[in-house]
Amino acid sequence: MAVRAEDRLLAISEDQDGYFAIRDAVAAGISAVHVQQLLARGRIERLSRGVYRLRRYPASPHGDLWAAALWPRGNADVRAVLSHETALLLHGGTDANPASIHVTVPKGSRIGRQPTPPLVLHYADLQASEIDHVDGLPVTTPERTLSDLRADAAMLRFADEFERALEARK
Repeated sequence: MAVRAEDRLLAISEDQDGYFAIRDAVAAGISAVHVQQLLARGRIERLSRGVYRLRRYPASPHGDLWAAALWPRGNADVRAVLSHETALLLHGGTDANPASIHVTVPKGSRIGRQPTPPLVLHYADLQASEIDHVDGLPVTTPERTLSDLRADAAMLRFADEFERALEARK
């Protein structure tokens, strides 16, 4: 019995709250044309270039974060990690929702398009030990987040508060 395209999309997106990048769909054997047909039929929705969500999947409270984390995969073989202020929020270091969504991609990544607000791209070669997951989302570890915040003079106050919070958790 053939596996339906939507079932394959569900398999690749179930750990991502129903979100997927076109590159991942094609790697799973679903043509870009078929993805466009599913879009035309209303089975999926387009969030940004190359990023989609299965409509039958429940809406995620982290939908904007999934879309941002998958955005670089829309047209490039690039994995992104939520970082900086976004990671601070996910790690519970603040309850203020940042105006921007920060993602880090490997240095030398060729994405081929500029991000649009609220997305902010950073370039760094993260080690596996610097990547964590919060609610399934790829995010920099608290230690790497603290380092990123300390590198930005405007974020020093948040870095100090976050460091105190991390010490209190120990």
